[in-house]
Amino acid sequence: MAGMGIRRRIRGDLFGQIGFGTAPAWSSSDPLGRPSGTARQGRAWVKAWVKDNILNRCEEAGCGGLLRPHVVWFGENLDPAILELVDRELALCDLCLVVGTSSVVYPAAMFAPQVSAKGVPVAEFNMETTPATSIFRFHFHGPCGITLPEALAPHETETV
Repeated sequence: MAGMGIRRRIRGDLFGQIGFGTAPAWSSSDPLGRPSGTARQGRAWVKAWVKDNILNRCEEAGCGGLLRPHVVWFGENLDPAILELVDRELALCDLCLVVGTSSVVYPAAMFAPQVSAKGVPVAEFNMETTPATSIFRFHFHGPCGITLPEALAPHETETV
């Protein structure tokens, strides 16, 4: 989340890590798409496939647990402290850019409509229209890698 010179990651950081604790360090499904543990060899197959020596482990004394990317997977809840921070930032928001999202995954899907309802201009950059497109002031149709740089580039009529 960007705003007022502050960048925040709401859903985590792919390159950051968090500990697993007692959660399994493998996929929730086996190679055939069945939930892990339902097939006789599900977990054994994954353990054999993922070598322990290539996985990052917690370095806290006495832990040694496996680490995972610091992201929020589908079905997990966001940290309530992060949501409080988002609410404070949204109260200060004077322009909202929605870039390359389906606008259907909550709670993030409610942020742009929330500020739009207060009269804040929202610009959506996406390949497709979304359920929220009609309530946003702007929609830039096309690949975000093309439409976003063009929209953010200095223009002849722009005064600073």
